[in-house]
Amino acid sequence: MSSLKDREEGIANALRQADLAKEEMSRLQASNEDLLREARNERDRILTEAKLMADKMRNDAVGRSQEEANRIIAKAQAEIENQKQAAITDLKNQVADLSVQLAEVLLKDSLTEEQKQKALNHSLIKEFGAN
Repeated sequence: MSSLKDREEGIANALRQADLAKEEMSRLQASNEDLLREARNERDRILTEAKLMADKMRNDAVGRSQEEANRIIAKAQAEIENQKQAAITDLKNQVADLSVQLAEVLLKDSLTEEQKQKALNHSLIKEFGAN
């Protein structure tokens, strides 16, 4: 009988051990589910932060690009205005030079005509004066 009692105790111990193992498994499973939930929450938080950071970086880059584009445009417009003013000044100088050259030609022609007239008058006076 003692062996039957030992056997019953062994079975009872095995059943208790099985129940303990089952409880431990349930506790471990709950712990694993908690860890999984925490890991998912951490993953979602990291993804949200990464998306926000990427959006901020993109917006910053767009802002810097826009500022650079505006600076380049303003510089180009200033350069265009400078070139325009230089071209206008150059054109005015050319017009002034041409006006001076034209005046010189007209004055030379005028003086030449005046000198011709004087020479003609002089020769006529000599010719009529000699008669």
